[in-house]
Amino acid sequence: MLLTVHRLISGTNFSKDFMNAIRNVVNATVETDLSYFDLEPVRVFARLSGISFDCPIDDALLLCPQLENLEYNLVSLIGQKKTQDTIGRFDTAFVTTINPDIGPAQLAFDTSGATFLPATLSTKRVDWFENCSSFADLRVAAYSVTEEELSSHTESLASLLIDELKAIIGDDLSQTWLDSLKLPLDDALFAASIDFWSIINSHELQSSKRALVVCDTAQLATAYQIALESLSVDTDVVFATKGSTSFEADYIPPIQSNTEAGLVRDAISHLIGDAGVTNGSDMTSSTALLVGRSFDRNYKTDLLFLGKELQKTGTVHFALTAGKRGLSNLPDFLKSYADLWFDKLSISPLLRLFVPPADLPEVFQSGLADLLIARIWQRDLLTPTNLALLMAAKPRIDAFFNVRLPRLVLAGADVVRLVEKTRPKQIVLLPGRDYISQVAAFCGRETGAKSFDVQTVFVGPRSRYKASVADYQFVIETYSEKIFEDFFKVPKEKLVLTGNSKVGGVQAQIRKLDRKSCRNKAKLHEDFLITFACSPILQDDKDVIDTLALVVGDIPGARLAFRYHPTAHQEYFDYCDAIVGKNDAIFVADMLDLPETLLASDLIVTRFSNVGLEAALAGRNVISCNFTGKRFPISLDEMGVATLVDEQANLLQTILDIQKQGVLWEKLQQTRQAYIEANPQLYHDNPPKAMCEFMQSVSG
Repeated sequence: MLLTVHRLISGTNFSKDFMNAIRNVVNATVETDLSYFDLEPVRVFARLSGISFDCPIDDALLLCPQLENLEYNLVSLIGQKKTQDTIGRFDTAFVTTINPDIGPAQLAFDTSGATFLPATLSTKRVDWFENCSSFADLRVAAYSVTEEELSSHTESLASLLIDELKAIIGDDLSQTWLDSLKLPLDDALFAASIDFWSIINSHELQSSKRALVVCDTAQLATAYQIALESLSVDTDVVFATKGSTSFEADYIPPIQSNTEAGLVRDAISHLIGDAGVTNGSDMTSSTALLVGRSFDRNYKTDLLFLGKELQKTGTVHFALTAGKRGLSNLPDFLKSYADLWFDKLSISPLLRLFVPPADLPEVFQSGLADLLIARIWQRDLLTPTNLALLMAAKPRIDAFFNVRLPRLVLAGADVVRLVEKTRPKQIVLLPGRDYISQVAAFCGRETGAKSFDVQTVFVGPRSRYKASVADYQFVIETYSEKIFEDFFKVPKEKLVLTGNSKVGGVQAQIRKLDRKSCRNKAKLHEDFLITFACSPILQDDKDVIDTLALVVGDIPGARLAFRYHPTAHQEYFDYCDAIVGKNDAIFVADMLDLPETLLASDLIVTRFSNVGLEAALAGRNVISCNFTGKRFPISLDEMGVATLVDEQANLLQTILDIQKQGVLWEKLQQTRQAYIEANPQLYHDNPPKAMCEFMQSVSG
């Protein structure tokens, strides 16, 4: 394998006057070595912990050097693209950082016309970069081919590392459930490398003849160099970084001794303890193990109804799982779960994930990740691209194996003990894409318990969702069924159409309502009511909101209502309130609940909200607006329940066609009816009953 050490900018030392100018602005003595940069001319600016650095040098490149001995180093670089003479030697410039906690400084000057890559592309502080060109396009898009390629790489790396860990542990301890570790490691690798991958694959970089990439570590610069070569990117890229690191000499450690591998085995054995499951026919026939996220609005309804239905035939043991944000709800949950939809509760596995364990073996602080990487490196299992991703994600990988791995193993061992103790007949997962859920499903295979993954949210053809490890996948509707079968390669015999408690419940409520009463409640008369079903994120919806507000006056008798998403923030409300205040034909539908809103409306407009499906099932016409060209998580038009509008200029004519029952309206009636006929289960108000009947039929 050809390894290339990155090129470093070096040579010219900055003058003493230049260094003194920086110090004078700071009003402090800061030893900042800029000798490793060879850039002419430069403008230096930085904001670190409230300190600003400025120096009146000709505008061309903004360079914020990494300052040592400060807790939060912010590295920012702007490549001004006014003219080729101004930009100097580089067509474009980027900045990136290997530390996921480092964020970009707020820029104190006009950045229009610049190509700027923030340190963390996923930051929610979009206002920091709103003047920077191409910001919205820098990050690899969900559902894109490029994202799928990264998912393939991170999944492969996670499998290599965990399989190597299992090989070290040995057959007697390498229980099947340890494969569950691949899911959180895959997620960690993906999160750590998505920004790196975005830069490598960005149009800005690949379309430049010569580009500058500033990195905060030599290791990250090396990762870029290897990735660019492995992906045959022709751009001449120069890297600016402090220090020099040879990959062979400093990154890959020497192969560790058998003694050190033995320490890893002993450490994992210590964490697992006596946890283990045995096969047999002594399952408690009336017990069901329910694993789920009751703090998540997407799962709590199904958990409640399914738990109550399972209680009719036996005991329900609930194992709580949650993300880090949901954990804050635990105290209130423990005080108030009086509505008993389960008989016994286990929270130990969840707590293990977030509570630092005491007396950890020293091996978790001495390079476990290096040992695993070294072993797969020696066996030549790393492609150049995977090698680059490992280097870019190395801090996150170290954190995973030093901090998260012990917690995950302890949590998994608790799940193993729970399954062995309860011997459930069924194991039900909400969701199945969850570490604790996966451990439970793997243990069920050992004991003979059937496992069932309940789909509660829609999925698209995207590898980040992952196929379930459960024995059966409960599926909401036929579009999802096709994705599970065609994209995730789930055998058709494992797929069971069940509907959804929330969707079925909304339809049941609508059937009890009177349309005229709902419209009177909203003070509607003969108005043609267009309702926009909002997403939680204002930035994503702005173009649709603005276009609707612009055209509503051109639609005969039309009024426009905003239906807020339950998790929308104040900025969304403020933006819509400003629009409402300027036009009497626009209002917020806060006087109606969801079923009333759907029944009162003549047309639902959304991007991809579930409300669009619920509206279609209620006989409402639906428009799905996609003005970006990026794939949505839910393709309402592919389902056949909505008409797609992919350009702002076409929205008015599409609405008028539907209002007048034209060609588009006629086609929508046909496709919607075909979908409804294929999915009668979506009108059932008690899907858990059908789920339980199926579980009983296949569980013996």
